[in-house]
Amino acid sequence: MLRAILLAVGLLLGTGGPLAADPLADIRAGNQAFADGKIEQAVVAFSRAIDGGGLDPDSLALAHNNRGVAYGELGDFDRAIADYERALQLRPGDPKSVRNLRIAHTRRGLAAARVGEVDRALGDLTRAIELEPEHPTAYVRRAELRLERGEVEAAIGDLEAAARLAPDNREARTQLDRARSLLAARSTAAAKAEPAASPTTTRTAAAPAATQPTSRPTAEPSSDTLASGAAGVERAGKRAADSTQRVPAEIGSGLRFRVNADVFVRAEPSTASAAIGSLRRGVEFTARGEDKGWFKVELADGLNGWVYRRFLEPVEASAR
Repeated sequence: MLRAILLAVGLLLGTGGPLAADPLADIRAGNQAFADGKIEQAVVAFSRAIDGGGLDPDSLALAHNNRGVAYGELGDFDRAIADYERALQLRPGDPKSVRNLRIAHTRRGLAAARVGEVDRALGDLTRAIELEPEHPTAYVRRAELRLERGEVEAAIGDLEAAARLAPDNREARTQLDRARSLLAARSTAAAKAEPAASPTTTRTAAAPAATQPTSRPTAEPSSDTLASGAAGVERAGKRAADSTQRVPAEIGSGLRFRVNADVFVRAEPSTASAAIGSLRRGVEFTARGEDKGWFKVELADGLNGWVYRRFLEPVEASAR
């Protein structure tokens, strides 16, 4: 009888049955594989530990967290985020899993931004901020996307938060200075673009310049006013006689920029569009329009093309 029992135990061990499973050993094997740079093997080992059962909640949370790290190294941020969320269900508030989840959302957001999925990118970066609001990185990255979309005031809010959290963060400070300069340039352009008095108002009844708004970031352009940030279409101080003679300028027209790197000029406001020319670093130009972070520039041969906001820095009006 005893011999039969021992034989049965031996068969279970030899065939990899339940008695052969050691989930903690699988976790250790996964950790070693990860340390050796064998990331796929690490995922397999952690998965074996998770799927095999027998782990207490803390050990299971550890296995999910570690597999999430491995998935992140492979660029599989969806699975990484799912693992971190499961780890937090098992160990609510665990600082390591919270930090890793924040990093995964940030990295997935940046990956989405690189392929033009800006809304998804903003969602991930916002979630990263919710997870660790005291960490500055996601604020800076979200601000970059908001600047590219022309949401300057929202970007300034993000950059101010980043600068408060990390006063020594040079990137946040530099981006904040540029965003403030862009907002000032837009306000100046908007002030210059204020329309003349309407035909039903006498010239002497026009409101003083000091009472006119300098910026209308949320206003919709009407048939007889210029959009926020637009430059005037009149020259040499001449004003249109009435509203029917005013032609609205494009949004972003009149803003002055300096190119901060050698860059292609695209036929359309898209990286998928063909390049029709290029600008050298340091060149300055006056934008003729804006479209979701792209600014229109007129080339020497008369063609109009587009340059992305990331390669531009605003030039103060006083510096022209």
